[in-house]
Amino acid sequence: MRMLEFACAVGHRSWTGKIEIMHPGDDLWELVVTGDGNRFHLLVGNYAYGSFLCIPRLGISCELASLCDLFWNRESIGRHFNSFDTETLVLAISKLA
Repeated sequence: MRMLEFACAVGHRSWTGKIEIMHPGDDLWELVVTGDGNRFHLLVGNYAYGSFLCIPRLGISCELASLCDLFWNRESIGRHFNSFDTETLVLAISKLA
């Protein structure tokens, strides 16, 4: 398993995010993302109409733009999470690009 760390910040608050890549792939990634005291088990992949994020334990899924499109992915993921978790997830996903 590969581990990555990345810096996150919202306003004056900052923290370190971590990614544990459990299953890398071309069309489907399985990873665990931690940051700001929370831990998420993610599936990130591609399908016929674009990309998606799925968090099975929370029953959440949403569409993504390209993995590195921070603005659009913040809008999509931000419908389900607070700004701190959204930033952690968006930046983690961008590291897969």
